[in-house]
Amino acid sequence: MINIIKYYTIKLYHSKVIRYLFTGGVSYLIELVLLVLFTQGLHIWYLYSNIISSVISLFVAYVINNYWTFQSKKIRMKKIVLLLVIHICNMAIGSALLYMFTTLLGIFYVLSKILTTCMSCVWNYFISKHIIYK
Repeated sequence: MINIIKYYTIKLYHSKVIRYLFTGGVSYLIELVLLVLFTQGLHIWYLYSNIISSVISLFVAYVINNYWTFQSKKIRMKKIVLLLVIHICNMAIGSALLYMFTTLLGIFYVLSKILTTCMSCVWNYFISKHIIYK
C-alpha cells in the first residue's frame, strides 16, 4: 500500500499539469492580493490595478514555469516576447470581461476577476504547453 501511494505521489509531483496548476495558483494568489492592494489600498481604478497586478504575476509565473513546470534551464527572449504577446491578448480580453462583469452586470470586482480567470485557465495551459514551452 505504501509503495502505491509513493508511486502516485511521485507521479503527481512530476506531472506537468499538476506543476502548472500549482504555479498558476501561486501566481494567481499574488495577482489577486495585488489587485485588492492596489484597488483598495492605493485607490487605483480596478482595471488599472488589474493590468499592473497581472504583469507582475506574469513574471512570477514565467520564472516558476520556466524552471520547475517545464524544466527549461534557459531564459529565452523569444519565449518572453511570445508570452508577452499572448498575455497582452489575454489581458485585453480579461479586462473587457472584468469591465463587463463589474460595471455592466454589477458584480464585485474580485468575484469578476475570479470568473474571468476561470475562463482563461485551460486556454493558457495549452498555449504554454504547445507554443511557449514546446
